[in-house]
Amino acid sequence: MEEAAGPPTVQGTEEEGDRASLHKDNIVEVPDRALGMERVEILCKNCGSHLGHVFDDGPQPTGMRYCVNSLSLDFKKKDTK
Repeated sequence: MEEAAGPPTVQGTEEEGDRASLHKDNIVEVPDRALGMERVEILCKNCGSHLGHVFDDGPQPTGMRYCVNSLSLDFKKKDTK
């Protein structure tokens, strides 16, 4: 996906090391202990909107599983030039 105006978007892959860049520039992580479980809420750094949650039971190599609300995503076709 490419970055666009509006909610933050994902670029590249975690294997390329882009996750740290994505988080630092666009996402705020906040501990969320509601509903009797421990998880991390992800918020838009620009406007504070709730984007979803991150869990630590995902696939390797990172072990991260993102549960992102579909309305917070804005898919763009990748420029193939």
